[in-house]
Amino acid sequence: MNKTRDTKATKRASTPTQGPLFEASAPLSTVLAWPALPAVLRRALTRAVPTGSLSTLSFGESVRAWRDPALREWIVALLALDVGVGFGASGGYNDSMIGLLAHDELDETAVSRFFIGGVEAGQGLGASFRAEAPGAPASVCAAAFVYRDPKGALEADFVFVAGATSEPVVQVELAWVEGRPFDEAHIELALGAIGGQVDPEHEAAARAVVREALLECLAMLQAPTPAAR
Repeated sequence: MNKTRDTKATKRASTPTQGPLFEASAPLSTVLAWPALPAVLRRALTRAVPTGSLSTLSFGESVRAWRDPALREWIVALLALDVGVGFGASGGYNDSMIGLLAHDELDETAVSRFFIGGVEAGQGLGASFRAEAPGAPASVCAAAFVYRDPKGALEADFVFVAGATSEPVVQVELAWVEGRPFDEAHIELALGAIGGQVDPEHEAAARAVVREALLECLAMLQAPTPAAR
């Protein structure tokens, strides 16, 4: 499993000001009903997850079932956004989705609550997938979250891919050039690092979905008015 980074995990978990806490027992339909749910997560829940599962599958159960192909888009989106998690009866945050992945604990049954943060100014969230048929589980998918500074340079990126390696989900490192401006040209250059991190037969698809996820991030950052996030 790829070694994950904790820079964004620490930053986002320390500022729980955007969005609600969801109990692990809350059905996915409750999450979907939140009007401010980021668009990427809304798409993930409404595309390949069976409609009947939204009212019967809880948030916690969906995370514990993270290896299920029908949940791939949901899981990579949660990881990219680095959803906060809590344990026990207290209301605080103990870890994050990236932290759980790093410690092989995504199926940890002790998680009692989840925090979905918002996408703020200077941040972008995007996702993409490839599937064999409309409505089918993604064969390969990716989600990306980026920070860009006021001058347009990339501060940090968090990109997760599912279905492209023997591991259910991996975090991929991209090859940003010195200064790392976040634009279409540098996105294309950065994609060169993907080849060594995914299986060769899935490289083209992985590169395509990561590119599209990052371009959605860029479009969100370039939007003249606040995007539907």
